[in-house]
Amino acid sequence: MPSLAELLKTLEETPTNESLNIENCYLVDREPAELRTFVERLASSPFQSLNLRLNFLGYCQAEKVEALFSGLASTQIQSLDLSQNFLGAWELPQINSFIASLRGTQIHTLSLETNNLDNWDEARIRTFFGGLTGTSIQSLHLKDFNLDALNESCFAAFSTAISSNPNFITIEGLTGSRAKDINDMLHDPIFPHLDFNFL
Repeated sequence: MPSLAELLKTLEETPTNESLNIENCYLVDREPAELRTFVERLASSPFQSLNLRLNFLGYCQAEKVEALFSGLASTQIQSLDLSQNFLGAWELPQINSFIASLRGTQIHTLSLETNNLDNWDEARIRTFFGGLTGTSIQSLHLKDFNLDALNESCFAAFSTAISSNPNFITIEGLTGSRAKDINDMLHDPIFPHLDFNFL
């Protein structure tokens, strides 16, 4: 298995490539030092989109989350895909580390599809989605996020976090009967900046 630095060097041989695909590379098994080296190399690359799907990141401890994401502010990455990473397993330390890493980045699109985030309790939902207010995220992709799986306090925390964030422009993929409730609320004239798409 090549090191992440070697993989990035190979991909950089095509300088016009704006998308970096590190899908299914088992980042969960990499050491924090290797992850930091990878992000340092990424800072000098032209990539604007980073695909980290299927890397089991939900099972990373906070140290690895910090190692992988804390340097993103020094990169040109604008789109980050963390779909299918079992992020529903993240506890507050991982969530706090990730949210802190997003601040100061250029990332405006975040894909979190099929991560079982609807299994989160109120504290994790509030911390994650509320924390996005302090970032540049404008577009969220939440395919398979089932609002009906949330209890009342979790649903209220999610609704409050989403509706109070002035940066959001699009949110895609919410499912469940409650999606219409969110849709109705956020298409109210008081929220003219939001465009919600439901699957």
